Amino acid sequence: MIAPALALLVEAERNIDAFVPQTHWRVALALARQIAERQGVALPATAQTSAQALSQFIDAHDPREALGKCPACGRATLSGGAVVFDCRAPGCDFRLWRATVERFIAQFQLSVEATARVRDLAKRKKTLYSGLASQPRLARFDADLGLRESRVRQGTWDVAIVGFPNGKSAF
Repeated sequence: MIAPALALLVEAERNIDAFVPQTHWRVALALARQIAERQGVALPATAQTSAQALSQFIDAHDPREALGKCPACGRATLSGGAVVFDCRAPGCDFRLWRATVERFIAQFQLSVEATARVRDLAKRKKTLYSGLASQPRLARFDADLGLRESRVRQGTWDVAIVGFPNGKSAF
């Protein structure tokens, strides 16, 4: 069981550009299967082999919420679904994975839902939060949270601590 996972990680390190789209494909296909099961509809065979058909199926069956302006291109096309917050504007590749936001919220013990957090950050660029807690020591601190482009993959964004009030450091 561990050997296949290790082999997958080794392959990912060798060819990250091929691995990431393949991983996104698997996540999207898993989402489409969940949607089909939840709604009692059949997943078309073409959706299992065509990225376009898969995307069309998810768009048609996964309600998306409009969240405001995209932080990357500035157009009012930012939306959120079950797996990803993304920009629907042609040519913009802004993407923020819901799991990334939820992991950040859990790490710092924020009492806010992921969609509300992304909507707020898209509108304000950064927001001061008081009483954040770091997991290892549970020390409470205040910090400005914001969105920033990922250092790992172009077009993917992260929620991050972008500053501290009065220049103080929490760590």
